[in-house]
Formats: sequence, C-alpha cells, structure tokens
Amino acid sequence: MKAFNAKAQRSDVASRTGRLSPVNRRLPTAAPLLLRVSALKPGNPVCSCRLSRIQNWPQRAHDTKYSVTALAEHCKVCVRTLQSFFLYSMKEPPRLWINRLRMERAIELLRDGSNVNETADLLAYQNHGQFSRAFKRFYGFAPTKHANRRPGVR
Repeated sequence: MKAFNAKAQRSDVASRTGRLSPVNRRLPTAAPLLLRVSALKPGNPVCSCRLSRIQNWPQRAHDTKYSVTALAEHCKVCVRTLQSFFLYSMKEPPRLWINRLRMERAIELLRDGSNVNETADLLAYQNHGQFSRAFKRFYGFAPTKHANRRPGVR
C-alpha cells in the first residue's frame, strides 16, 4: 500500500490544474492585522467619535478611580472602543496609560509630602501594599525611599 504524501498530492494537483488545491491554500496571516490597522485610519468612527474631542483624560481617569471599565462607561463607549482609540491616539493601551498616569501622580504626591498610605488612598489603590508593589515595579525602588528624600534632591 502506498503511503499518503500530502506534499506530493498538492504539487501534483497544482501542476495539472495550474491552481492551488484546497489543501495547499493558505490564508494570509497578516490579513487580520491589516484589517485592524485599516479600521483605525482617520475618518473611521473610532477616530472621529466623541472620544477625540475629550481633553481632560487625566481628570476623567481620576474621577473613575483609574479603572478602564469605569472610564469606558464614563465616556459612554465599550471597553474595546476605548482600547482602539487609545492604541490609535496615544500609542498605548489604556491600562498602561493609566498605570503611567498613576505613577507620575504618585511621584508628585510623595514630593509634596504625602506619605505612602495617603498616596495609595488618593490614587485609588486597595491598600498601601498594592501601591508599593506597583511603584517598585514601575520605578525600581520603594515609595518610602522616595518619600524620605528631601524635596528638590533627586
């Protein structure tokens, strides 16, 4: 009995018909990515919707306690629309943008004399331990070390 050789069968069908057999047809792997990128071109509803007119993103993030879901609800869009908008306009996902915003605000608060517990509370962290871990992951040192520094000294 002859062993099945799919490659030989594909090349045989292609040579006889001049077309690719159903076994040999491959969908381009870049097609889904191109469809997603083309969906974000100017003029698309994602880019021209009310999200592009919003100016006070940091304040809105603070008002929604730095939650992507709450921010999307506040803007009256779904989370996926918000993600698409952020990827197109800010070149990063909303979660990363919110984390960066929180950490920048944390540095300001610590410089102004807030302690770690107050800073964690103002930035809507569940507890100071969660804030300390996020701060250390972002900056590479603990917030207590930054809080103990004198103002104006880096």
